[in-house]
Amino acid sequence: MTTGDRIRNVREDKDILQQELANAIGINVSVLSRIEKGTRPIRDDELIKIANKLSVSSDYLLGISDSPSSTTITSLTVAEKDILHFYRQLDERDQGAIYGEMKGMLRAEKYHHNSELLQTSTKSVHESPKEFSIAASGLDENTPAGSENMEIIKKRVRKLTNNPK
Repeated sequence: MTTGDRIRNVREDKDILQQELANAIGINVSVLSRIEKGTRPIRDDELIKIANKLSVSSDYLLGISDSPSSTTITSLTVAEKDILHFYRQLDERDQGAIYGEMKGMLRAEKYHHNSELLQTSTKSVHESPKEFSIAASGLDENTPAGSENMEIIKKRVRKLTNNPK
């Protein structure tokens, strides 16, 4: 089964019209039709958008996996997927800055009851080859969020810590 076949099958299973999917991902319906027929190759950015819209993994659409979704993909919200997508586009230094900002936020007084969560959630990052620290990023727990985009991260942190504030 081709990538186009998989896209068409999932789209039809979810009762999504070609026009609706094309509009949602920002391409012309004729382009989507050619992708589904296999007469036009799919671009990476299109694959990501289609996978997100159809709530399936790109591995499934590419035929790498036989499972339409993975635990990781289905457990993430659209905002979380966007954050991860944006994060992966950053260089190592900027990823370190984001990591430091989030770690600093978790050190705030309101999260102290979840200090074990902070240690657990950062353990895997420190065990990886790309080790980041707040000092290396130039940020600390007193550094305020620098933009409105950080509000998304703050909300997710509050959700993860079950803290409604």
